[in-house]
Amino acid sequence: MKNRIIAMALVIVMLFALSACGKKQEAAPTPAPTEAPAAPTEAPATPAPTAEPTPAPSAEPTPAGVEPDSGVHTIKSSTKNFSIDYDSKYVANELPSGAIIINAGTEEGIPYVTVSIMEKEIMGQQNVTDATSYLLSLSQSVVEELGDAIISAPSQLPSPIEGRDLIGFYYVFQDGGNNIVCTYFAEKAADDSIVVYNARSLEGEDLTTVNSILQLAVESFKLGA
Repeated sequence: MKNRIIAMALVIVMLFALSACGKKQEAAPTPAPTEAPAAPTEAPATPAPTAEPTPAPSAEPTPAGVEPDSGVHTIKSSTKNFSIDYDSKYVANELPSGAIIINAGTEEGIPYVTVSIMEKEIMGQQNVTDATSYLLSLSQSVVEELGDAIISAPSQLPSPIEGRDLIGFYYVFQDGGNNIVCTYFAEKAADDSIVVYNARSLEGEDLTTVNSILQLAVESFKLGA
């Protein structure tokens, strides 16, 4: 009986030992595979900056009759067949009558100088025989037309160019609250027509400017050029 009990105890002990051993031999669970980190994506390539084309400089419009550079230039009357020189810092144009106008101010305002020709045909119609008779007739017309607007009556002027047979006069009149000085010179041309030079400026202003324009026009005048 005693031996039987001992044998049963041994069996129980062996069962516990086998159970513990079996637990130790169980394979550890395989860990779930981890995903490999994604390869870093390359940053999109930044395009190299392209140089913007430099726009070509646009040519600035120049006033009619004026050269784009500075200096003395020539303008010709296409209908009256004469030419004069002028400083290109001023504006020179041909008028519908064929006269040349040189503006030192705006294109339409004073001061300015005009050069024109009275042809023999017109001289005959107006009973003008030479430069002297033309200016005498003109001065009389000025007085009649302007009347009380005249501040200083026409007065004779000497020739501005030595050796040239120029005669002239000037007068001052009021216009729009301004005192305007008007000067005329005239001379006989090679074809017996009369060349007329006229300058207008504000009294007390622009005298040096109009005188320089007038002198260059007189000195450079060419008939048939």
